[in-house]
Amino acid sequence: QMRQTLAELSTGSVCKRQRAPSAAAQDGAAAPLPTKRQRAAASPRRVSYVYSHTLACFHSAHICRSKSQGEMVHALLDAYGLLRRLCVVTSFEPATRDTLEMFHTRAYLWLLRKKHPGETGEASGERRRTQDHDEDEYGLENDCPLFDGVFEYCSLVVGATLQACRELQNGTAVAINWLGGRHHAMKDKAAGFCYVNDVVLGILALQEHFPRILYIDTDIHHGDGVQDAFCFSDTVLTVSFHKYQRGFFPGSVLSYNTVPTHHQALADWKMWA
Repeated sequence: QMRQTLAELSTGSVCKRQRAPSAAAQDGAAAPLPTKRQRAAASPRRVSYVYSHTLACFHSAHICRSKSQGEMVHALLDAYGLLRRLCVVTSFEPATRDTLEMFHTRAYLWLLRKKHPGETGEASGERRRTQDHDEDEYGLENDCPLFDGVFEYCSLVVGATLQACRELQNGTAVAINWLGGRHHAMKDKAAGFCYVNDVVLGILALQEHFPRILYIDTDIHHGDGVQDAFCFSDTVLTVSFHKYQRGFFPGSVLSYNTVPTHHQALADWKMWA
């Protein structure tokens, strides 16, 4: 009997079992509320997974230290049979320059297009003007160097996140872009392997449908770019749980809205207006 119960739990079939009516229910009293597992079985939640092989190749070659990380994650999902349980979205539009300019400055984006082949006319003139600024002023050095196709990569990573936001707006319960979450990028500066902040642009898109948004960041590094973008907003609450240690990237300092914990984690809270 124990083996049968464990097997049912692993397959989820235990959710479909009918409880015998209690004495109270037989006497006409209200029946007990269904458990969380029973509710999930009655109305399965749709999970959307946005994936692009081109984006994964960019990510593996230029963004992360672990080569082929994006492809390995996707292969593991396939190997464990999880792709069959997801709504896999592989077709989406890359973000346009106008969309990126909703958060990032035009001068910074033109500098990213410096590695974009075939630019002419206005783009070329703007690029020459921005060449007067050193690339390091925009954070385009060390962990964020310019590379061939960087602007295409930025358009893809933001486009994938915006597609995930559209999935949420269309009723999906969970939407995932595992190659996104570039939370360190500022409006005119790259940092921490992050060239554009797809999180900020995704929140801006979600604000068209949801009056208030809670952003929770559980990365080991402080989500400074997202917090900085909405530090004066009364409709977006940003919460970041991360490691706090002297010299640890990005070097955020304690302030009025930070609370150090016993394990040197840091929870950054912004008051909900």
